Amino acid sequence: MKEFTIDLHTWQRMLAYVDNCNIEISGWGFIDKNNHIYDIFITKQECSSAESTVDMPDLHQYMAGLMETNPDKLKDLRFHWHSHVNMQVFWSGTDDTNINGFTSGWMLFAVLNKSHKMKTKLVVYNPIQMHIDDVDIIPLENTLPDIEISVIKDEIEAKVTQSNSLLQKKLGNPDRYNMEKDQYFLEGYGYGQKYDNTILNSNNNDLDHSLIATYESIIESIKNNTISIFDLDCAIQQFGIYHETYDESDLKEAAWKLSLMEELELLMED
Repeated sequence: MKEFTIDLHTWQRMLAYVDNCNIEISGWGFIDKNNHIYDIFITKQECSSAESTVDMPDLHQYMAGLMETNPDKLKDLRFHWHSHVNMQVFWSGTDDTNINGFTSGWMLFAVLNKSHKMKTKLVVYNPIQMHIDDVDIIPLENTLPDIEISVIKDEIEAKVTQSNSLLQKKLGNPDRYNMEKDQYFLEGYGYGQKYDNTILNSNNNDLDHSLIATYESIIESIKNNTISIFDLDCAIQQFGIYHETYDESDLKEAAWKLSLMEELELLMED
């Protein structure tokens, strides 16, 4: 079972959810007995740039409605997908926890980003747990009308609320996260690239000071060993640090952390 298919309409809907949401988003899907993904959906969820938490009562309500209207479809609920926004696609510690939270049958998992890169994993839970990485999901041809993209945008607005990010909790800088400043990051300034100092300085001088404070916090967290590799990778992508993530690097952990601190010190001097 190394290959799945998905009709192009469903594939385009999933990409539209990812493309039109500037924070993480997650959803579910149905797979028939021929390993074909034929429908997807989202439920209410609270998300940030680094995580997505499903509103379980809303998911249970959806499943209860399905039990009443189409109980045969419920058994096909075997697909879970989520986005990493502009980050690389990989399985985070949170993803691994979620994957291991299922206990019966089998599930197909996928993580995507706005570049339409995708990583997949098929997990069989019984009779023994078995993980099969990088299974193929092959789109079959048809089209997605523009009006449906509009409906998807409305649904995102209604069901996806933004939480304080994981990094805000780790680094503690609430001023950095007010709506005006956060807009720079939602529009793409800082995802794996240096900030445009002209834009930052001309619109909000204290944003630059806030970034310096953030860099200092990251350095302090590295020195005290109070921040995980995953959170550091998120920080690189979210705060515009011109440095390869640990996931992309060939360096050992200690050497990579040292090189990251050196890069942060250079950015603070600019």
